[in-house]
Amino acid sequence: MRLGVYFACSDQTGLARVAIPEGTYDLDVLKTGYEAPSRVLDVNADVTVEVEVAIIPPENPDAYWLFDPTKRL
Repeated sequence: MRLGVYFACSDQTGLARVAIPEGTYDLDVLKTGYEAPSRVLDVNADVTVEVEVAIIPPENPDAYWLFDPTKRL
Protein backbone atom coordinates (compact mmCIF):
# COMPACT_ATOMS: atom_id res chain seq x y z
CA MET A 1 0.00 0.00 0.00
CA ARG A 2 1.19 3.49 -0.78
CA LEU A 3 -0.13 6.75 0.66
CA GLY A 4 1.60 9.55 -1.18
CA VAL A 5 5.30 8.92 -0.47
CA TYR A 6 4.59 6.59 2.47
CA PHE A 7 4.53 2.80 2.13
CA ALA A 8 3.16 0.03 4.35
CA CYS A 9 2.96 -3.74 4.00
CA SER A 10 -0.05 -5.72 5.10
CA ASP A 11 0.12 -8.57 7.58
CA GLN A 12 -1.36 -12.05 7.16
CA THR A 13 -4.87 -10.68 7.80
CA GLY A 14 -4.49 -7.95 5.18
CA LEU A 15 -4.14 -5.13 7.73
CA ALA A 16 -1.58 -2.42 7.02
CA ARG A 17 -0.76 0.36 9.48
CA VAL A 18 1.06 3.55 8.66
CA ALA A 19 1.68 6.72 10.65
CA ILE A 20 1.53 9.84 8.47
CA PRO A 21 1.09 13.56 9.05
CA GLU A 22 -2.23 15.25 8.29
CA GLY A 23 -2.79 15.95 4.64
CA THR A 24 -4.28 14.71 1.40
CA TYR A 25 -2.85 11.53 -0.08
CA ASP A 26 -3.33 9.26 -3.06
CA LEU A 27 -3.94 5.69 -1.85
CA ASP A 28 -2.67 2.93 -4.14
CA VAL A 29 -2.54 -0.84 -3.68
CA LEU A 30 0.71 -2.29 -5.01
CA LYS A 31 0.59 -6.07 -5.21
CA THR A 32 1.25 -8.23 -8.24
CA GLY A 33 -1.88 -10.13 -9.19
CA TYR A 34 -4.24 -7.71 -7.44
CA GLU A 35 -5.84 -4.42 -8.36
CA ALA A 36 -7.85 -1.78 -6.58
CA PRO A 37 -8.95 1.65 -7.76
CA SER A 38 -6.79 4.55 -6.57
CA ARG A 39 -8.41 6.84 -4.03
CA VAL A 40 -7.72 10.23 -2.53
CA LEU A 41 -7.78 10.39 1.27
CA ASP A 42 -7.99 13.49 3.44
CA VAL A 43 -6.27 12.56 6.69
CA ASN A 44 -6.86 14.89 9.64
CA ALA A 45 -7.16 12.34 12.48
CA ASP A 46 -6.81 8.61 13.08
CA VAL A 47 -8.64 6.88 10.26
CA THR A 48 -9.43 3.34 9.20
CA VAL A 49 -9.89 2.66 5.51
CA GLU A 50 -11.20 -0.56 4.04
CA VAL A 51 -9.96 -1.35 0.55
CA GLU A 52 -11.47 -4.06 -1.61
CA VAL A 53 -9.09 -5.61 -4.10
CA ALA A 54 -9.76 -7.81 -7.10
CA ILE A 55 -7.61 -10.80 -7.90
CA ILE A 56 -6.31 -10.72 -11.45
CA PRO A 57 -5.74 -14.24 -12.74
CA PRO A 58 -2.75 -14.60 -15.03
CA GLU A 59 -3.62 -15.00 -18.70
CA ASN A 60 -1.59 -18.18 -18.83
CA PRO A 61 0.11 -19.39 -15.64
CA ASP A 62 2.59 -21.39 -17.74
CA ALA A 63 3.49 -18.47 -20.02
CA TYR A 64 6.97 -18.14 -18.51
CA TRP A 65 7.76 -21.75 -19.34
CA LEU A 66 6.28 -21.50 -22.84
CA PHE A 67 8.77 -18.82 -23.94
CA ASP A 68 10.32 -19.75 -27.26
CA PRO A 69 13.78 -18.13 -27.54
CA THR A 70 13.82 -18.76 -31.30
CA LYS A 71 10.96 -16.30 -31.89
CA ARG A 72 11.57 -12.60 -32.21
CA LEU A 73 9.62 -10.23 -29.97
